[in-house]
Amino acid sequence: MAIATTGARAWDRSRAAPSFGFASTGAPDKSAIEILASNVTLDLSGFTLTGVPDALDGIRVGPDLEAVTIRNGAARNWPGIAINAVARRAVLEDLRADHSDSGILVGALARVARCTAANNHLAGIATGEHAIVTDCVVDSNGGNGIYLSDGAAAERCTAVGNGAHGFYLDGDGASVRHSTARVNGDGGVTAIYACTVESVTAEFNAGHGFTLAAPALVLRCTAHANNDGGIIAADHSTIAHCQVRANTRYGIRVESRCTVESTSSAGNRGFGAGPGAGILAAGTGNRIDNNTLSDNDVGLRAEGPANVITRNTASGNPIAFQFLAPQSAGPILTHPAPLDSASPWANIQH
Repeated sequence: MAIATTGARAWDRSRAAPSFGFASTGAPDKSAIEILASNVTLDLSGFTLTGVPDALDGIRVGPDLEAVTIRNGAARNWPGIAINAVARRAVLEDLRADHSDSGILVGALARVARCTAANNHLAGIATGEHAIVTDCVVDSNGGNGIYLSDGAAAERCTAVGNGAHGFYLDGDGASVRHSTARVNGDGGVTAIYACTVESVTAEFNAGHGFTLAAPALVLRCTAHANNDGGIIAADHSTIAHCQVRANTRYGIRVESRCTVESTSSAGNRGFGAGPGAGILAAGTGNRIDNNTLSDNDVGLRAEGPANVITRNTASGNPIAFQFLAPQSAGPILTHPAPLDSASPWANIQH
């Protein structure tokens, strides 16, 4: 058969009713369900698969399979992976995976929709290449909330209270959009390779709100009250139309040859961990244009040389502009100043 049930018992499908929460209990050294063929659909009809000590996975799909669909049920308390579906183009919908070693694992080109992974020892949801994760919640997992491989994407997802990163992008071209990362034990969104992050809120995370270790495009994001900085970006990144506020150390930090434009950075303070800059340009050759900087320890701090700094407005910062090396900067005007005859590239402090 395409599906082999190897747990303590199989269920009588005539009794299935999602509202009643029927359950099937596993057995040692076995998975509750193994899927052994491609093009199979498993509808759990609201059932919960419950593991026992020394059992394997809740649901296990063979790695060389494809086009397997699993929907409408739950798997919990599994010593292995609650739902292990590494087949290509797998589809997982309306599932809950909790209190297991890991929650949900899918392979390349998978689609995971409306699923919840909570209280797992390691990752909540982990994907293969080019997988898509939408409308999912990962909550209180011991490792990363959502782990994305090359080209994988998460959209409209929430990662809360996970022990490591809310979203961990470990593949080139991965992306996160329209999502939230809150109160995670490390960073909100952490990317190792080039990525896109759009309309994401990262707040109250123990690490950075956003850590971007390779060229990144960051658009319309919010970093609020993160404990180790709001946004830190590697060379050749672009950060635009973002709000960063009340982060420890800095709102935005860029290395070299980055663009930071049309952002709002407010209330970022050092609290003894270094200068609390709204924007910190650590490297060289950055373009920093048309940003609003207010109530930070330092509005804009440029440590490396030859950055282009134009049309920024700083208010309520004890130090508005701090240049530690020669810069290509528009003139700094101090309020009150007539603007009708000023340079169009002027920076303003007031």
